[in-house]
Amino acid sequence: MKDCFYHMRSQVPGCILEARMDGAFFNQDIISLMAVQKVRFTASVPFARFTELKKLIENRGSWTDIDESMCL
Repeated sequence: MKDCFYHMRSQVPGCILEARMDGAFFNQDIISLMAVQKVRFTASVPFARFTELKKLIENRGSWTDIDESMCL
């Protein structure tokens, strides 16, 4: 992935990279890589593997909207 990011940025300087990932890519190494490489992404969470996370989300009483400035 890192090579792909490098290639894209060398071919299209200033581009914004975005990715959508299914649950197979949901792991700490890939999430960290996306953050370090400043790739905007969404990832499906495989709740079967992360049952505690699922419980936390289901029991969350309120949510806070985030604006674009918080995502950069």
